[in-house]
Amino acid sequence: MRSHVRDLTLIAMFAALLLGVQFALSFVAGVELVSVTLLCFSAVFGLKRGVAVAVVFSLLRCIIWGAIPSVMILYIVYFPLYAAVSALCGKLKGDARYYVSTGAATFLTACFTLLDDVITPLMMGFNTGAWRTYFYASTPVMLVQTVNCVVTVLILFPPLTKLLEKLKISYFTGEDKPIVDDPKDAML
Repeated sequence: MRSHVRDLTLIAMFAALLLGVQFALSFVAGVELVSVTLLCFSAVFGLKRGVAVAVVFSLLRCIIWGAIPSVMILYIVYFPLYAAVSALCGKLKGDARYYVSTGAATFLTACFTLLDDVITPLMMGFNTGAWRTYFYASTPVMLVQTVNCVVTVLILFPPLTKLLEKLKISYFTGEDKPIVDDPKDAML
C-alpha cells in the first residue's frame, strides 16, 4: 500500500510540475520545458510512471486551458507516446542514453506539430487550401520548438536525470541522504 501512495504522490507532483513549467513559458510560442522535463522523468522513473504522468498532465492541461477536441486528442495521443519512448531511451547506458534521448525528443517534438497539422484540420473540416495554410503557419513555431528541444535536452538532460536518479533512490528507499551532495549541484 505504501508504495502505491508514493507512486500516486510522485505522479501528482510531476504532473503539477509539468503544468507549472508549461504555464511559465506559455507566452512564448515554441519555447517550452515540458519535453525535457517529461523526458528526464520517464527516463529515470520508467514506463508506467512516465505514461501515468503524461496522461494526468494531458487531462489536467485540457481541463485548465480548455477541452478543445483536437487538442485533447493531440495531447492524449502524443504525450503518453513521448513518455513511453523516453522510458525506452532511459534504459540505454552511457552516451547512448544521452544522444538517443536527444534525437528521439527532437524527432518527437517535430512530430507534435505535424500530428497537430493532421488532427486539427480533419476535426475542423478544413479544405485543402486551409489545410495547407495551417501547415505553413505552424512551420515557424515547429522550427523554434524543435531547436528549443535540442538545446534544452543537450543542456538539461544530464543534470536533471542525475538529480532525478538521486530523488528516486531517496524517495523509494527511504534514505535520508541529501539529494544534492555538492552545493554547486544545487545551482541547476
